[in-house]
Amino acid sequence: IDGVKPPERKWREELASLKNSWKSGPKLRKGRQLLERAMGIENLDEQRAQLARAIALLEEGHNLDRFAFRTTYHLGEAYLFSAKSVPGNPYLRDPLLRAESYFIESASMDGLNPYVLFYLALIQQLLGRPQPAIDCYTKATEKFTKLPEAHYGTGQCYLLLGQPQQPRELLLKAANSDLALA
Repeated sequence: IDGVKPPERKWREELASLKNSWKSGPKLRKGRQLLERAMGIENLDEQRAQLARAIALLEEGHNLDRFAFRTTYHLGEAYLFSAKSVPGNPYLRDPLLRAESYFIESASMDGLNPYVLFYLALIQQLLGRPQPAIDCYTKATEKFTKLPEAHYGTGQCYLLLGQPQQPRELLLKAANSDLALA
């Protein structure tokens, strides 16, 4: 992920993709709206149905215009949230892996930002890979220090590794960075 830069396109490529961009726009907007609405649905089955509709529209738009801004990021979010399982059960592996691939694509298309790194770290954590998660959380907080969820996630990962000293400091850092935002 280090050194990932968005691809450069020539003006002829941009012009050629304009028609597809116009076709994809309404699908992508509707898909993002459905994704945002799904976040507020508490019932897991209803949320999954809404996320499935959002994913279908976002993928359809993405297929029309692969370079549409942040589409892969939103697809990553949609798959990540669709991986939620019944409380007490692990997240679903296949949607997590799809989310991971879309966030990696997002980093290569739109540039690397702290939230892409945060989501990649969260996915690693949910897949039971605490050390890669710590690495991504650390990179996220290097880019944006006031990211309490990344400090918290790092602390959780150290607990998973059986290292109880560092989590205390990180969990305090998470609480303090959150308070500093208020």
